Amino acid sequence: MYILLTSVLLSVAWIMLPGSIYGQTSNGNSCAVPSIPRTQAVDPAQMSGVWYEYLVYTPGIVGDNVYNVLIPLNTQTPGIITYNRTLSFLLRTPAPQCVVICLVGNIGTDGKEATTGWFLNPTPGGPPVKSDVVYNTLFTDYHSLQIKMICNQASAAGTCDAPYFWAYTRVKPTLLDQSTKNYIDDTVSNVLAPFCFSTRNLTFTGWDDSLPSCRPTLPADCSALMQSVKQTSNSMSSNMYSSSPVMQPSVTMRGNFGFFGFPPGRRPA
Repeated sequence: MYILLTSVLLSVAWIMLPGSIYGQTSNGNSCAVPSIPRTQAVDPAQMSGVWYEYLVYTPGIVGDNVYNVLIPLNTQTPGIITYNRTLSFLLRTPAPQCVVICLVGNIGTDGKEATTGWFLNPTPGGPPVKSDVVYNTLFTDYHSLQIKMICNQASAAGTCDAPYFWAYTRVKPTLLDQSTKNYIDDTVSNVLAPFCFSTRNLTFTGWDDSLPSCRPTLPADCSALMQSVKQTSNSMSSNMYSSSPVMQPSVTMRGNFGFFGFPPGRRPA
C-alpha cells in the first residue's frame, strides 16, 4: 500500500520492528538496504498496463483491492516513456474509504521511475499532497511479477532506514494458481535476500470481491499535468526530460518523506 508516514515515525517504526535483525541499516549489519539500490534493466514499453498488488512491506498500513495502472503518455525519447501511474484501493479503517494516488513520471531502461505524485492528505478533507518519489524496479518478467522498492528515509551512510517493498502480478491474486504463487514467493525471497528480507517479512494484500468498487476521481493537478504532457507529446525533444515538471529517471527522491497515511493498523484477516 502507498500511504505516507512522517520520517520520524518511519524511522522509529523501522528500528522497533519485531525481529529487526533483517534489513537493519545504520546500526550495523551486512544486509543493509541501500538508499539507491541496483535495479534491473527494463524495456519501458513492457511495463505499462494493469498490475495487482500481491505482497507488500509498508509497516502499519491497512488497504485492500490495490489496482495499479500504468498508461504511456509520451514515447518521443528512445528508452524513456513518460506515463501516468494511478493506484486505487479501499481503506477499511477508520471507515471504508476509496483512495487514489496519481503520479506522472518517466521510466527509463535503467528500471528507475522518477515521478511527481499527488497523495492522500493525512488531514481529513485536506487537498492532495504533492511529492516526488523514485520507484526502483528490482525485478520484473513483465508477465507474472514485478518487484518495486522506494526509500523513504536515507541515512548519511547511503543506506535506507525506511524502505518499502511491493510485489505485483498481472493476474488478480484471487485467480492465481499455486505454481504461479510458488514462483512469486521464491523469486521475491531470492531478490530481497541481499537485504535480509524474504516473503515472510511481507504481507499479503487483501483482495475481497464483495467490497464496493473503488473508482475515485483523479486530483485536478495530476490531471492537468497529464493533459499538458499529452498536448506537447508531438513536439517534445529529449531536452524536455531535463526541464519538465516530471523528474529524470536517474535522480533520487528529494527529501526525507514517506507516504502520508492513517494510524498504524493491521490488515483484516
